[in-house]
Amino acid sequence: MMEKISYKIPFYYYLGPFCYLNPYKGGLDLGFFYGLDLSNEQGILESRDRKQVQSIPIYTLDDYYEKELALREILQEALLVSQIRHSKKKP
Repeated sequence: MMEKISYKIPFYYYLGPFCYLNPYKGGLDLGFFYGLDLSNEQGILESRDRKQVQSIPIYTLDDYYEKELALREILQEALLVSQIRHSKKKP
């Protein structure tokens, strides 16, 4: 995993673009570059009319703790999606 500051926010890369953290409406938005490829079985990903990115808004520490298990599941799934997308690019 590599971190890079772009547009004044942290972006994270794992075999390509992975996720970012963005201040959003008094909270934090954890965005996934290939969010539409995620299952969203947990029901916490939001697209907000974006073509590819989906994100998880976190407004308070209690909100984070309520979503922690789902967040971990989504992060694991996002890692697998990144690996699959990367393996398809190889000849």
